[in-house]
Amino acid sequence: MTVAFRHTPATFWVTHPANTYINNHAGGSTDGYGFWYRFLQNPEGPSATGNVCPKYTPMGAFINNTAHSSMFYGLRIHPEYQPVSDTCPPMQLFDQHLYQSPGRAASKCTSFACTTCRCSMGGRGP
Repeated sequence: MTVAFRHTPATFWVTHPANTYINNHAGGSTDGYGFWYRFLQNPEGPSATGNVCPKYTPMGAFINNTAHSSMFYGLRIHPEYQPVSDTCPPMQLFDQHLYQSPGRAASKCTSFACTTCRCSMGGRGP
């Protein structure tokens, strides 16, 4: 069985929310995404464990980042992000970003909560 995410790369592929991204440029992901936040219930592969729950972990800073020339989306949050916090909503702020994608749309967020986005986005497609 082929796993789709293995054939869709990202310039920044983030699997745990506690990481911090400030002043980054994701350019030229011609086969995938600029920033892909992929938070699962538990890690898989060599890091598999039931003791870590990325899907529910508060995010680190994500400020002043740019994604351009991505085949699909400049920013993608998939499959879902449902952080647990007493401050919900809002908890995480995607602030001062520019996402441009010649492929589909500038961003795609499948299912997320407790998140605020203050972004400039441009793109084309569905």
